[in-house]
This record gives sequence, C-alpha cells and structure tokens, in this order.
Amino acid sequence: MISVIKYILFTFVIMFSMSCKTNHEASKSFNTLAYSEYGAEMEATQRLIKNQEDYESIYTKVYVNLSPAPEMPKVDFNKNAVIFLHFGGFNYGGISYEVKEIKQEDKDLNIHLIRHSPKPGEPALTVMTNPFMFIEVPKFKSEIDHINIIKVEKD
Repeated sequence: MISVIKYILFTFVIMFSMSCKTNHEASKSFNTLAYSEYGAEMEATQRLIKNQEDYESIYTKVYVNLSPAPEMPKVDFNKNAVIFLHFGGFNYGGISYEVKEIKQEDKDLNIHLIRHSPKPGEPALTVMTNPFMFIEVPKFKSEIDHINIIKVEKD
C-alpha cells in the first residue's frame, strides 16, 4: 500500500513539474543568406533587421567596397527577420564562422557559433578581413532586447 502511495505521489510530482511554465529556450530554424570575409570595415556588431529599408541600408554599407555588389537575397519581412552579424576587423585571412544554433530565451537571442581560424604554424594570408553574415529567421513572437554571441568551440 505504501509503495502505491509513493508511486502516485511520484507520478503527481513528475506531471506537475512537466506542466509548469519554464523558461526554456526555443530553437529557431535559420538560413544563411550571405557570408563573406571581405565586408566593409566596421566595429563588431549584431543587429536584428525587421524591415526591407534597414536590410537594404546595411547590405549596401557592408558591400560598399565591392563593385558590383552581389544581388541582395530576397526576404519576406511579413514572415521573417534577418540577423546581421559583423565580427570586426582582422589583419589575417582564413577566419570563418559557422552558426550552430539560434535560440530565443525571453527577450534574449542567443546565437551559438563556431569560429574557425588558422591553427598556429599554418599559413594565413596577411590581409585585412571583416567577416560578416546575414541570417534569415522566422519572425519572433516577442521583442528581442539583446543578441548574445555564444562561442561553442574554437578550432
């Protein structure tokens, strides 16, 4: 009899804990629209773009030194948003970034990525690089106040 009561109590606790509202992160699907090591020189920045006008403005600025600039990928801002990541300037080439996951937690957007760079002793171009990317994501149901870059691994 006591084991039946323990079982019922245990089951109740598990079911209650599963039904409680938690602060879990929701993963977002994403699509990399553009990536390059050779963008315009600017500070490292992260920005959530919600409309065509801002998208065109940033796209034009980041490709200012490339003529002609690649055609701007189309985005339906009724359904999607764009995340712009600029990683700042480097005095060598061979750096690339790979987004592994994008998660929303409350008003924070956490972007988990891997930075790939030449290992010590490997050849690297001596050239100024300014890597950046545009990432398309489904629109967010709530406002985003902060974009956090979380480096998962480093080569």
